[in-house]
This record gives sequence, structure tokens and C-alpha cells, in this order.
Amino acid sequence: MFFKPKNANGGWVPGSADVRALKRTRCTGRYCNLGSIVDLTPSGVGLLTQATHLQPGLQEVVRLDTESGSIAIGAEVKWALPRPDGLYRAGLRFTDRSHAEMLKALCRVLRDEDLDSRGW
Repeated sequence: MFFKPKNANGGWVPGSADVRALKRTRCTGRYCNLGSIVDLTPSGVGLLTQATHLQPGLQEVVRLDTESGSIAIGAEVKWALPRPDGLYRAGLRFTDRSHAEMLKALCRVLRDEDLDSRGW
């Protein structure tokens, strides 16, 4: 039997591989209103940002530009960690599930683009 790793406060460890319900899609050169998108799933987004106000529990709106137009998705900050370079790495979980199918399609397109860029 496998157990999800917990931190000292009893919460799940951010980025733990076995916590993922959906596969992360790595993103390069993609941005939203809060910063640079590191990875994306239909249930959340990982960011690299200058936004110092992002704290766990904070409700935010993530604005993504897609081929179908711009979408605004409600999200909750799950974790935010400062980096030595002054930026923050943050993980947000989407609370607005109405865009889940569009996000699944976007993740597929991004994975295909990544494979194409590598010559697969």
C-alpha cells in the first residue's frame, strides 16, 4: 500500500508524484495574468511569479489565452514558496470546474506541440 507524503503540518507535500490525479503538462513560454506558467493540468496550474501576495488559501482568478479566446478561471492558492532569485513558485487549484474539458484539450495541444518541437 502507498501513502501520500505529508509535511510537518500534516498537509500533502507540494509536487509529490503520487498526489497527482491528472498528468502535468510542462509549459515553456506560456504566461497568464499572474506570471509564467510552469505546468498545467485540468485541475490546476503551477506558476513562477513575482506576485508576493500569493498565500495559501487566497482566492485568485487565472486568465489564460487560448485559441478559443481568453478564459478566466477561479483558483485557490495551495502553496507558494520563495526562491533565491526573488521569484515565487506557486501552485493553484482551479475552483471553477466549468472549464475542465477545455483545459484537457489545451493540455493535449501543449503536449503535442512539445513533442513536435523535439522532433517526435
